[in-house]
Amino acid sequence: MEKTWTHATTTPKPCQDRKVAAIRDACSRRGLRVFLCIYFVYFCVFVRDIEQTVERLQAERIESIKAGGLSALVCGTVVLVGAIANTVLATRWNALTVFSLNWSIGLHLAHAMLAGLLFGVTYRYVVRQGENPHLSAGAVLAFALVRGLAQLETGWTLHGNPTLLLLLGGESALMLAIAAGVLNVALSRKAIQPFVSF
Repeated sequence: MEKTWTHATTTPKPCQDRKVAAIRDACSRRGLRVFLCIYFVYFCVFVRDIEQTVERLQAERIESIKAGGLSALVCGTVVLVGAIANTVLATRWNALTVFSLNWSIGLHLAHAMLAGLLFGVTYRYVVRQGENPHLSAGAVLAFALVRGLAQLETGWTLHGNPTLLLLLGGESALMLAIAAGVLNVALSRKAIQPFVSF
């Protein structure tokens, strides 16, 4: 039984001379070198792709934070202005006392800003680069319904006033529609970059 070596020089068989064995050994080493070179190039390109992907993800996260922050600021401003206006109008219409300036406005403002933050991040991904008005209106309506109905359930339980449906739903829809308009302006002026799919 003859032993074969996979490294160093190949022992010539009885019908071969040393020259043939040396050529075969050189070819196998050359194949290994070519394989290692290809692997090294692939690894360098793959690592560069990973680095570029990480950089793109970080840039996308920053743009999403900008969109969410702008939307939260707009929603908070709308709720605060609404609360001030409701405080002035509450003397004439009792249903508005729910939204007037009192101790619970801080919680209401925080809830509106959180909803605005989530809306801004989501809206940037929904709108993307296409200009489909149905997507924009659908995102606003979906967020307004979820926020308005959650508030309605709480308000109905606590106050039992049917006009709250219009007030709560109207406030949510108005707040998010204004936020969507501001985000559209920011996206069109490139203050916030639109989402580009990978």
